[in-house]
Amino acid sequence: MSWSLLAAAWASDTPHIDRFVLVALADWADETGRCWPSLPRIAGKTGLDVRTIRRAIGRLVAAGHMSREERSGKGVVYTVHPGHCDPGQADPGQADPRSGSSLTPVTVTPNTLRTTIPQKASPSSVGARLEMRAEAAIEIWNAMADRTGLPKALAATGKRLALLKKRLAEHGEEGFRVAVEAVERSPFCRGENQRGWRADIGFLLRPDNFQKLIEGGYDAPGSAKPRRVDTPMTPDQIQNAIRFNEDQGNPARVAELRAMLASVTRSLAA
Repeated sequence: MSWSLLAAAWASDTPHIDRFVLVALADWADETGRCWPSLPRIAGKTGLDVRTIRRAIGRLVAAGHMSREERSGKGVVYTVHPGHCDPGQADPGQADPRSGSSLTPVTVTPNTLRTTIPQKASPSSVGARLEMRAEAAIEIWNAMADRTGLPKALAATGKRLALLKKRLAEHGEEGFRVAVEAVERSPFCRGENQRGWRADIGFLLRPDNFQKLIEGGYDAPGSAKPRRVDTPMTPDQIQNAIRFNEDQGNPARVAELRAMLASVTRSLAA
């Protein structure tokens, strides 16, 4: 990951969704600005659907924030240069990992032990990803607010941003979408009540309200059952949630998440 590219991506003057994709690619990019994740992998990291990602990449390429090159049999290689910054020239000794044309043979003796130590994501990296997801969540809410006339949300800061990060760490992007869908289909939340009260994003972010929404507690009597969150949290999402709750000093939630991670790991290994 190139920190200079990541900073430039964050500072880019782009719509939230486009910046979300640009930051994700910058997080993968090497010092020359290149990376080659598949669209499903980008979707897994950002929580966006593939169609939205394709459109965002098209806009970013047109705006000059990145370029893409299709290589036969090797997929797409992206070069990230937010705000037309120069990602730098490749080091002559560092060949493109996909080309295979400049690889130096390595002799491994029978007694050689090669150990790969997984790198733990830094707190700043975890925080940056939660920040990206928070911006995308605001876009999801505002798209629904446009359709229903509910109050739109401004950029999340302070206490609201902290609540938004907590809900995303606990339920993921899919859980957030389910809660927003519940607000949209609820007559009560849309203002059909004696006071004429209407839900805003602050209402959704309160933990009790959020849980009630995803369980269908605000649905009209006799309405169809709410869409379930069929996709469980991935190990990466659980680990991010563990780090977030460690930073927040929530030992009970950390213990619960560690048990969840162990269970998910066992099921994947089975």
